[in-house]
Amino acid sequence: MTLKTFRTIRRLSDMTATEFAMEIGVSRQLVNHIEQGRKSITRTTATKVRQAFGDDYVNKVEQFIMDTTKGEA
Repeated sequence: MTLKTFRTIRRLSDMTATEFAMEIGVSRQLVNHIEQGRKSITRTTATKVRQAFGDDYVNKVEQFIMDTTKGEA
């Protein structure tokens, strides 16, 4: 999972960092650090996002990002 996917899922869900953290079962600080690029998204965190929002939703967000960023450097 990319930073862009992580951030997009949170923003599309219209959640604060605190709400998103509670939904996926991590700290607000971790969400903030990931979004600021200070921490990487671990496999465990990516799995928690997929469990909370569903594989289909995450896959659709990833596909949307790929489709809308084609041709960007």
